[in-house]
Amino acid sequence: MSFSGVIQAIHPMKGHAIWLYDATYPSGPEDKPENQPGYWVDWLNEYNQNTAEEHQIKTLFFYGGNVEIYGRGAGESSPEIPIDPSNVFVYYDFDSRMAAELYKDVIGVQNLLPVVDGRIDSWLLWPLNPNLDHVGEIVAQKMTECYLNDGKLKGIQIDLEPFNISSSGQFTMYRKLKELFEGKEQRNRAFYSNFFFPSKLSDSEWQLMQEAFGKQSFVIVSGYDLGKGEAGLAHSPEHYSLAFQKEVEIMMQKASEHDLYFMVGIPVSASTYEFEVSTKDGVIDTMSGYRQIDYIKAAFEVIERLKLREHPHFLGFSLWGLSTSMSYPPHTNNLYYPSEPQEEMIKFLQNNL
Repeated sequence: MSFSGVIQAIHPMKGHAIWLYDATYPSGPEDKPENQPGYWVDWLNEYNQNTAEEHQIKTLFFYGGNVEIYGRGAGESSPEIPIDPSNVFVYYDFDSRMAAELYKDVIGVQNLLPVVDGRIDSWLLWPLNPNLDHVGEIVAQKMTECYLNDGKLKGIQIDLEPFNISSSGQFTMYRKLKELFEGKEQRNRAFYSNFFFPSKLSDSEWQLMQEAFGKQSFVIVSGYDLGKGEAGLAHSPEHYSLAFQKEVEIMMQKASEHDLYFMVGIPVSASTYEFEVSTKDGVIDTMSGYRQIDYIKAAFEVIERLKLREHPHFLGFSLWGLSTSMSYPPHTNNLYYPSEPQEEMIKFLQNNL
């Protein structure tokens, strides 16, 4: 596969990233978490300090807050109440601000992007998809005001699920973010991103992606959670390799066609289909028979075969992830291991990322 065109300058988001979660669960994953801002500072410093620059982690995705909409019946509000900027809220709380303060000084780290979390199919966010009262634009404006006032941040990563660029509200929200982030005062500073499966998009949806994501944005390919069936059914590295290749090939082609910058997420820790061990209620439920490193080595065979690193729109890998407890559904005692990269994985990443 060959690629036409060159990047005229190094993209500000060029480099590798990682998702991290500062929540700890002293009473177990089913109970209320305790946030410990900067929990992974030492881990990150040790990794980057002992790693050549091209393999370092430069971007951190950390929990940044959530979105709440009240009006038109959302959030148990009256259906007669219209949605306007006074009843749409984006939260960036003390713990998240403290995390940004602590992570900004990690060795090698250049970009901090808080993750804006939420379920669009929830009682608080359902008006977003139909774009009631133009709420998509309101949410985009609120996000921009909330996060870009913190000069430590490079932008935001949006994790409002399920992603559906065909919905009026989501498309409007991302397109408005494009307008706001490409504004003169933000140029070359702020970026926004989302996370998705390329294979799930139709040709018309790729066109919408081009309209909604511009030079101040990038997308992240889900290179994990690629199994079929119920969560917790581990698939083999061979099956993972085929699914991973499908997603990456589509992204490489569509990135060239629609001028989209992208990262590729890989499961250096357990996900719901790529894991070593899963438990339910403290009892081992599944021994997959595979090591986490097996999935990553399978991914890197695909990466080398497809010459992914040579693609002009490829920014780097995003590592899933750092967490004290990997549970699914969230806040349950259904756990997946390992919840953080193990020693063999770390050494592999330091030499191959």
